[in-house]
Amino acid sequence: MRAEVKLDGWRAVGAVLEDHRPLLLSREGNDLGPLFPEVLTALAHCAIGTVVDGELVAWENERVSFSALARRRGRDRRKCPPVAFVLFDVLARPATDLRLRPLSERLAHLEQVVAEAGPPAQQVDATTSREEALLWYEALRFAGLEGLVLKRTESLYVPARTRWVKVRHSEPSTQRASVCDRTPRPSRQPRRTAARRQDPTHGPTQPCGPGVGRPSSRQPSLSTPF
Repeated sequence: MRAEVKLDGWRAVGAVLEDHRPLLLSREGNDLGPLFPEVLTALAHCAIGTVVDGELVAWENERVSFSALARRRGRDRRKCPPVAFVLFDVLARPATDLRLRPLSERLAHLEQVVAEAGPPAQQVDATTSREEALLWYEALRFAGLEGLVLKRTESLYVPARTRWVKVRHSEPSTQRASVCDRTPRPSRQPRRTAARRQDPTHGPTQPCGPGVGRPSSRQPSLSTPF
């Protein structure tokens, strides 16, 4: 099981078309390119046929800021802090559909994509250690991040069949997990409340599995990378 940092931003799919034209679309299929030209520039460095899934994230006052993203819609975009396109999956590479390949294989391709694109594209922080995931879960609370997303490394990218388990911070003494479809679709909302526990050290994070990876005090990259 792989635990990824859950970011509070705008979900987006990036692609590079045949004429080497980059494209950035929201969950609803809206064109986000004009709002994030620096992301388009990074995507243009990738090979034709590349398709990635990720989250647009703004960092302000040492915290992730969802509201700061909305300022990109204003006339003065200088008021919006720098934005990163944090990637967590790749659906296609040149002439290759990766959606039916296991996540572990897709992640190897994702590393190549991030190297090609460069900033502001980056790969999401992740761990396969249950102990490390629990440490991250508590640390993320103070950086304005939502929690963790749990994924099976053998999972495919198949609509309505592959699920993510999202472990979110809610009230101070509670923990909530939601199971949702991994593929962005306009009319589909996550199915919430798969589990609810009072003890934040047990329950939804257990699928990470004991003994996977080495216990570590490593912290996720919470400082702004741009």
